Amino acid sequence: MTQTAELYGSFWRRHTPAVTDRMIEAFYVRLRSNDFPLDYFEGKACLDAGSGSGRSALGMSRLGAVAYACDLAPTVQPGVFTDRADILDMPYPDNMFDFVWCSGVVHHTEDPAKGLAEIRRVLRPEGKAFFLVYKKGPRWDTINQLREQICDVSLSDFERAIVKANLPILQCQGLIDDLYVPNLRTYTQVEWEGMLTEAGFSVLEWWKPDMLLDHTGATLEARHFGRIALILSQMGIEADCSFHGPPTIASAGNMMTLVS
Repeated sequence: MTQTAELYGSFWRRHTPAVTDRMIEAFYVRLRSNDFPLDYFEGKACLDAGSGSGRSALGMSRLGAVAYACDLAPTVQPGVFTDRADILDMPYPDNMFDFVWCSGVVHHTEDPAKGLAEIRRVLRPEGKAFFLVYKKGPRWDTINQLREQICDVSLSDFERAIVKANLPILQCQGLIDDLYVPNLRTYTQVEWEGMLTEAGFSVLEWWKPDMLLDHTGATLEARHFGRIALILSQMGIEADCSFHGPPTIASAGNMMTLVS
């Protein structure tokens, strides 16, 4: 998981307080949009598993939670207990948390089933957990096509190109995430529900997929990739950034579940 940690760690170090606050507000929007009461967090022990920048842990802390963050390359946030650890082997006792938030993490681990089992272990029997994972569909078909086409372009060169392309920071982050993270898995709803059941969870709700997420920018378009390819060419690097299908890669492509 070292490569994954290094990749995401480079993202979080670039986040200004303004970017973090924007992401926390999007976190709150996601809760409100699914009728999840914000006062639920008051006084509860809550974990952000795979916390990255720590924005969700900080968001829960601001709502009165006793907040913990666990990540291979964590960013320490004020008022949050932070641990550098793999979600496949967390340093917490059994049944410690009332709530676990795990957004966009499990599908990047080396062993998703083990990650689910570990979260089940630290969650109290009456507790709740939230998961976001990637849903099989056209978006990920396109992303996987692009991953194959640019496999010979180094991450550092691609980063230089997208910076010169003047894409917003969250859009850059999402793009590098999709194209360079070592493990990228997608699931059908049936497959994902089966994995949750196997880990001992019961699905309470399927949350709305068509909402603002705290970790994505605008929809990516073919013209963005054309601009990136041109800049790479100017750098002396030839790369095929074209893709089949519609001229946009929509941000939709996730499944969000609340479980117990």
